[in-house]
Amino acid sequence: MLRKKDSLSITEAIDIAEVHRCTLISWCKRYGLGIKIGGRWRVKKDDFFSFLRGDQGRSEQNEPR
Repeated sequence: MLRKKDSLSITEAIDIAEVHRCTLISWCKRYGLGIKIGGRWRVKKDDFFSFLRGDQGRSEQNEPR
């Protein structure tokens, strides 16, 4: 279960990444950076910051082949 302290709202993540909402939601779907809970997206902090740093981690493992 994703706890609130381990996640960001979509608005918080957009402010950090400085991208459009549709871009961030696309990243969440494609790279597994977030999940939809009760109709709202929550972005996984660890995966999100790794993705922004360009780390080789979970984000690449979730990319479709």
